Amino acid sequence: MMFGRFTERAQKVLMNAQEEAEKFKHGYVGTEHILLGILIEDGVAKELLNNFSITEDKVRQLIERYEGKGEMDLYKNEIPLTPRTKRLLEMSLLEARNLNHNYITPEHILLGLIREAEGVAFTILSNLGLDAERLRKELIKNLSGQETPKDEGSKKVLKALPLH
Repeated sequence: MMFGRFTERAQKVLMNAQEEAEKFKHGYVGTEHILLGILIEDGVAKELLNNFSITEDKVRQLIERYEGKGEMDLYKNEIPLTPRTKRLLEMSLLEARNLNHNYITPEHILLGLIREAEGVAFTILSNLGLDAERLRKELIKNLSGQETPKDEGSKKVLKALPLH
């Protein structure tokens, strides 16, 4: 997976997810950590989740309930992505392509997460009463109006990367 297509905000979501996995002492970055990463990073994805009463605190509590605290002392660079998380990131690329975007934002990642409809993050969202189809429509409506990423510096990244 080329992380170069990820905007600065999307890369921050991934860094947040790694930090959360480290705090939970989990030996992996799961979809639940990605969801938490989205909720930590300000932006449309977080706002929309908050509009559905899905907050960082609620998600954190459910991660603790479902996954518990680990016992591993790991550093961010040692924590691997689970196969499902890798698939989620691939789905976010597909979601971006479906919208004719050549970059990936946190909103594309959230679209990928609800499209996958499996895993700890989706279970958490379901248990919090998320109407996934409504969220999907809201995200697409928001993303359809976007011509270029709103992140500073992401235009430089896009120009530097040949898109095939």
